[in-house]
Amino acid sequence: MTYHTTYHVYYGEKCVYPSLSKEDFTKVWEFAKHLADLTELDEKLLSYEECKVNRELRTAEASY
Repeated sequence: MTYHTTYHVYYGEKCVYPSLSKEDFTKVWEFAKHLADLTELDEKLLSYEECKVNRELRTAEASY
């Protein structure tokens, strides 16, 4: 099976950046952490999920 990895960034329970490539995730994650430092956003509420998507079946397996 062939998989590719996507990332979803969350603030609390809300997904604020879905389906990012590794390159985009790295940029967005650093930006989100920096933004939290500059504002009143709670950095503890930032999280992400890495998903391996089966290209053939178009299904996802989340890493928890």
